[in-house]
Amino acid sequence: MIGMSKTHRINVLGDIHAPRNAALDVVRIFAMLFIVLHHLTINNIGLSAIENGVGTTLLPQYLSASFLDAFFIIGVNLFFLISGYFSIKLKPRKILLLLFKVYIYWILSVLIGMAAGLIEFSSALEGLKYCVIAISKYWFILIYMMLCLFAPALNAIAELIVKKHGGVEYFVFITTVFFCVIGFVADYFYPIMGTNNGYSVIWAAVPYLYGRIIFFKKDSLKNKPLFWLVAYLLLSLANYAIIAPLIATGQGKVAWHFYGYNNPLVLASSVCFFMTFLSVKPINDPMACRAISFVAKNTLAVYLLHSNNPLLGSRRAFLIDAVKPLWAKFAVLLPNAVLLFMMGVAADAVYELLLSRPLGFIAKKLETLLLKAYDLSAAAARRLLGKRRVGAA
Repeated sequence: MIGMSKTHRINVLGDIHAPRNAALDVVRIFAMLFIVLHHLTINNIGLSAIENGVGTTLLPQYLSASFLDAFFIIGVNLFFLISGYFSIKLKPRKILLLLFKVYIYWILSVLIGMAAGLIEFSSALEGLKYCVIAISKYWFILIYMMLCLFAPALNAIAELIVKKHGGVEYFVFITTVFFCVIGFVADYFYPIMGTNNGYSVIWAAVPYLYGRIIFFKKDSLKNKPLFWLVAYLLLSLANYAIIAPLIATGQGKVAWHFYGYNNPLVLASSVCFFMTFLSVKPINDPMACRAISFVAKNTLAVYLLHSNNPLLGSRRAFLIDAVKPLWAKFAVLLPNAVLLFMMGVAADAVYELLLSRPLGFIAKKLETLLLKAYDLSAAAARRLLGKRRVGAA
């Protein structure tokens, strides 16, 4: 396999499953960095305001920000593509460990904020409720956990697609027409397809299946990284070429819709970026592979700390907020994102060092109990259904 090292096997959120590919670890790093840059661009430079109208005085700001975000918007799709490529194995332990991490980071942030006088609650009950809702603040984690439940079925579907003659072409046609065209258009007026601009498990299944199919068909795909990179750049520019005139003519709400993850151009550019790194020459330097692997498997905290975090979420743009001129805000956009990224990786490394073993032990015990409960309920259901069939006969 391209870019393979002899280290562990992981999936998109750092769990041990699939053969480690240093080049795709780089994709995972880019994916998280793109997500941070996207959030900073839409929230802290103000691109999301175009949905409510475009003021003439802010037109240069919107056009500049929309140009950058046309390249950043692929981050979430990249994660689902990687998940599909390596495949998700349904394990309750993995879901439990995800929940542990979400709540530990959230509760620690709340406690630190309270100690520093930055977070206050009118009562202990209010504070408890605030901590309980933590998981609802991270839509991607919720979708990913649901994807874990459906992954066995999706893996089987992907195998059927690649085995059937013309199955891949049919799959691309169906997903393009129904999820990327009809779904994308419908989401603007009324979300009848369930794609919800890409914020749904229905949509997550699409790039997941693309990633899985790419895994099976990788040897027959074009092995030219420059081709795929140019395609990614051109598709992103094509999306901007649609967005920019819409912004310039005051159609900000329509322009904003083109940043949906199920935009056909966004999906296509995501696949091309993914293929760029899948088709590069293997990274054979052991030290480089270890360094890339270390960063890639410690990226989840970047998302948990910069997005909706009770302590850092509102303070993530400290460099951007420190300067006033527009050019300066754009100049510090990347350094701000890199600093957030480095903080998250460092926090996750400490978390894994201190808590991975005890939490892994707890998750394993809980997994055993859950599997036993499942076996008991399945046995009871079989007995019940068996009796009904006998009675019916």
